[in-house]
Amino acid sequence: MAKKVATGRDEDIVPTGTDRLLVHHIPYKSVDDRWEGINGVEKLESVLSAINERLAQIDYILWKHSDPTAYGPDIDGDGEATARFGGKYIPMEKDDVTPGYMTWDSQLEGAFKELDILLGLVYQMSETPQWLFGTTLANDKGGTGTSHTDGGAIKARFMPILAKVNRIRTHVDRALRDAIWTAMQLENYANKDVDGFEPYEPVYPRINWRDGIPQDPKEAAEVASIRTGGKPTSSVLDAIKELDGVDDAAAEERIKRIDADETRANGVVDGTIFNRSPGGEVA
Repeated sequence: MAKKVATGRDEDIVPTGTDRLLVHHIPYKSVDDRWEGINGVEKLESVLSAINERLAQIDYILWKHSDPTAYGPDIDGDGEATARFGGKYIPMEKDDVTPGYMTWDSQLEGAFKELDILLGLVYQMSETPQWLFGTTLANDKGGTGTSHTDGGAIKARFMPILAKVNRIRTHVDRALRDAIWTAMQLENYANKDVDGFEPYEPVYPRINWRDGIPQDPKEAAEVASIRTGGKPTSSVLDAIKELDGVDDAAAEERIKRIDADETRANGVVDGTIFNRSPGGEVA
């Protein structure tokens, strides 16, 4: 900084209670030579431009040949049997070729194949499977994503998008934690003279991220049983609340009914009655 520039304000420095910037930058992808990083569309601009050009050419070809030029014998426009054409007409003599339409082999099949490849490149360069949106625009570009049922197969199928999410999460995680920590500092500074406010020491937060893959409850229960040696990992109350979607009161009422059914089915006698001697003492 060479020299201090006047701002024209009464106070150039306003205390905020924190020594950190209040704006946190989240790049899509960080690079060495640019502090702002690169976005997700920058590398796709050339492919997107090629797609737009191809769509414009296909649209022009279809529009051009929707009303082609006709050729045939000279037509007198005064008679009732005059043939009418929507486009241009080239008159010919009677000994000429049979009337027809002037068409051009526009190679639309090749144009659509090129468009198909360009669409596939967009998804490939963006690290996003087409079937992630429930449909595919290009033919034979990874299937529909509906042929996997267990958690391991689904994670393997989602490997490209999970790798992309993990890379983006690296920047988002730090920015969110910094923002929450800064908000704690601002709260303490802004409310330091407010009656009833109890200051606290800001603690740098930690965020537990999930990958968003749907979890198979049966598979998760089996893994938990193996890791705990067969011990239960959920109470009856929590299991009823989660499976039936009820609150604590409704779950407790159902537990009481279950206990009542067990008491009615098993009777009210204690199991030690079978160990008693004829005199009434426990053997």
